[in-house]
Amino acid sequence: MKVLGLTKSHDGAYSAFRAGNLLNILYASFRTTEQLERFGDWVYDNRETAIVVWKIAFYTENTLEALKRLQTDPSLTPQVAAQSVVAEAEAETRRAWDERNQAAQAGRQAAVDAEVERVASGQAAATAGGQGSRGEGSHAKL
Repeated sequence: MKVLGLTKSHDGAYSAFRAGNLLNILYASFRTTEQLERFGDWVYDNRETAIVVWKIAFYTENTLEALKRLQTDPSLTPQVAAQSVVAEAEAETRRAWDERNQAAQAGRQAAVDAEVERVASGQAAATAGGQGSRGEGSHAKL
């Protein structure tokens, strides 16, 4: 089986990136340390099904997770297993983005609040320090 040939896209292009992902799925020896820690050296026993799942799930971790689900729940189809993992990954990505955006917004708001406080404190100090005995401020007409 030629792995690169399996990566042919709808426009006829081949992808070394997709081939690398597929190698990680079909051969445990190509997996990263993190992938080996999470999935071990287990390889799904049906390559054709693994390829079907990979074409939907795309990323190595998503594909391996979907294949694990297929193994533990034979009532799933390859498509359903892959689509459910992809949906969960997309939801987690959106949640993480929202969390980062909220933290960034809170940081920006804190900076604005601090600047407002600094300016307000400076104006209050200038007003208090500029009052004369007749209640005239530093901007009184002479």
